[in-house]
Amino acid sequence: MGKFSRDKGATGEREFIQLVDKLTHGQIQLKRNLDQCREGGDDFLGHDQFSIEVKRWRRFKDRDITDCWTQAANNAGRLNKLPVLAWRPDYQCWRVMIHPQLHFPLNDVRGCFSMDIELFCHLLTHPDFMKVKP
Repeated sequence: MGKFSRDKGATGEREFIQLVDKLTHGQIQLKRNLDQCREGGDDFLGHDQFSIEVKRWRRFKDRDITDCWTQAANNAGRLNKLPVLAWRPDYQCWRVMIHPQLHFPLNDVRGCFSMDIELFCHLLTHPDFMKVKP
């Protein structure tokens, strides 16, 4: 991965943290996991239920979403957490994807649904809003 890609990813992670902090009125305090590249693990520290993978690219295609979801699901499985994929293409809003495990297995992107970051932040601050199986 080139320096530009790493920088764009780090900038996206910081942007996501700031937006979550703002939308949750400081109730959710995420921190970048600076050891993620060397040791693997979550993009963020600060939430026990979700393993959040953040992607910040110029544009996304369906295949990108599938590949990123597979990465998020595999990482979450190692950590015994629920996977979350957050992404933002250039000049667009943040989208967040979760998998409620209603029919398809957790690593199957067909079982996922995406939402606006505001709804995701509501889910973070109101865990009973939607019961998600761990």
